[in-house]
Amino acid sequence: MAEVTPTGRQFGGRLRLLMDSLGDPETGRPITVDALHKILDRDPELAMNRAQLYRLVEGTAVPRLDVVKALARFFGVPASFFVDDPTYRDETIARVDAALTQVDAMIARLRELRVALVRDRDSLAKPEKKAAKPPRPNDTAH
Repeated sequence: MAEVTPTGRQFGGRLRLLMDSLGDPETGRPITVDALHKILDRDPELAMNRAQLYRLVEGTAVPRLDVVKALARFFGVPASFFVDDPTYRDETIARVDAALTQVDAMIARLRELRVALVRDRDSLAKPEKKAAKPPRPNDTAH
């Protein structure tokens, strides 16, 4: 049995994470290596034998750079995802933080809009009552 290297373990872990997130559309469970192989086999850039894919997932093999790039393209992640790249993590954290800031700002604007709409609705629902005018002296019955 081949040895699992730290680089292989890291690559295999990241590949497994992507496989888990992809999931099998029929079962909803994480996609298996066999199912992934069937999908990848259709793409000439990603075609590899099943045993090689198993070795990548297990961490007993480290892929060539062209395979890393092709897998990254397939899963929609940067190639740096597969390596311990703090820049990728930091950029991702910054993007998430920026998105959260935008969401918080949108929530604040929506709350303001709701208050304005409720105020407007309430003012239309309650017609202003005019103060009753006191009777004029000439209006009294004789």
